[in-house]
Amino acid sequence: HQLTQLFQPNTRRWLSQYGWQLPPLVEAEARCRLAAWTNAAPDWRGEVLPTLALLGRLQSGPCSFRQAPALATDGTFTLIDGYWYLPRLTVHRPEGTLELGYVEDDFSNEYRWQVRSAIDPRALRPLLSPRQQKALADFTFRDPPRVQGQLWGRWRHLEQTAFVAEIAATNLVYRGENISELQGGLAFTNRLLT
Repeated sequence: HQLTQLFQPNTRRWLSQYGWQLPPLVEAEARCRLAAWTNAAPDWRGEVLPTLALLGRLQSGPCSFRQAPALATDGTFTLIDGYWYLPRLTVHRPEGTLELGYVEDDFSNEYRWQVRSAIDPRALRPLLSPRQQKALADFTFRDPPRVQGQLWGRWRHLEQTAFVAEIAATNLVYRGENISELQGGLAFTNRLLT
């Protein structure tokens, strides 16, 4: 957060969603082709940014994303040919782990998340709208459910958002009713939830 003045406003807003008790460890190697040496100002976005390549890893201790807490995180990342790859980001919580994979085309803003979760969904409460929080409050999970799925779309184009997920849970309560086992699938495309 002490480096935010070096970044554009969008990057600053993005970083402001994260909190750490201690600064995260980020190690990276970078490579790029610099613009030709002339008296004219270089076109950084058009000439240099497409040649930028990064390879790195990140680690943190106790942290949060939009106030949703975690004990620790670790993962690797790559930027090559305008594509961000985060093949494995593991979020550790007391009850289990959340494993994420991510790919983004930096030029078209198209993205894809892969999610595998064994955490209590109530930990994600700060990320939800009040209406979604109310629906989640109807459930009590004695054992964290298993969720596996994908989410894709294009940033700043919510109408293009879609996801599929498989859910398996045991030993839960819905509005006071005990449920020994629950399995199902969800799909959301074209603004239709199935």
